[in-house]
Amino acid sequence: MKKVILLEGGKPKSTKIVAQATHVEVRKSTQTISVNDSEVLTALRFIRENVRNNIQVTDVAKVVAMSHRALFDKFKKSIGHSIHKEIKRVRILEISKLLRETDLPVYRLALMFNFTSFEHIARYFKTETGMTPLEYRNSYSSGLFSKQLFTKK
Repeated sequence: MKKVILLEGGKPKSTKIVAQATHVEVRKSTQTISVNDSEVLTALRFIRENVRNNIQVTDVAKVVAMSHRALFDKFKKSIGHSIHKEIKRVRILEISKLLRETDLPVYRLALMFNFTSFEHIARYFKTETGMTPLEYRNSYSSGLFSKQLFTKK
C-alpha cells in the first residue's frame, strides 16, 4: 500500500532523527599540521611520540637543538600557541581517548602518563577540560566503564 501511494505521487512520512555529537575523533591523518618549519615539525613529532612521558619544554628544545626562546617563537609563529600548551593538548587528547575507549582505571592512566597519583591526573584533566576523568568518561563512553574508574585491579 505504501509503495502504491508513493508511486501515485504521495509523500513519505518524514522522521527527523537528531543525534548529539559526543566528541571529535582525532586520527593521525587529521593531526597533520601544515607547517613549513622543520624544527617545529620535529618538535611536534617528538611531542606526539612521547605523549605518555613527562616531557618538558626543555626536552623538546634539546631534540631540535635550539634554545627554548627560539623554539617558542617559532611555535607561536607556526601553530599559534606555545610548546607547553601543545604538550598539554596532546596529552589531554590521548587521556581522553583512553577514557572513552578503555575501561582502564584512572590510577592506571596516571601510571601510563607518569603522573604521581590518580589525584594528580584528575586535577590536571579537570584544569584542562573542566571535567573530572569520571565525569568525562560518564559523558562520552555511555557510562560503560565508570564503575571501574577508581577501583584498583
